[in-house]
Amino acid sequence: MSEEQKLIKYGEDELTISLNDDSANKQEDWHRDWRGKVVVGGKLYYVDLRDKDTGWKAGKLKLAPADKQPAAKAAAQAAAPAPAAAATSVDEIPF
Repeated sequence: MSEEQKLIKYGEDELTISLNDDSANKQEDWHRDWRGKVVVGGKLYYVDLRDKDTGWKAGKLKLAPADKQPAAKAAAQAAAPAPAAAATSVDEIPF
């Protein structure tokens, strides 16, 4: 793989989707069959889909909370404090 080719992060990069079969966790008829994440316009949405009788899928998109948004993650990583410097002397008592 060449250096200029960037790996795609499905469900994290713009206009990508990550969809998972959730039918094993289904307890009621009306529970979702599929779940995932999609990024549109820089905003993260959760996807819940159900299998319909006619062979197609239907569902909803729900805006993810503000702390899960890609811009919030990048800002939190940038604002994270630097790790504290190690003790200068081995003989110092740490408390």
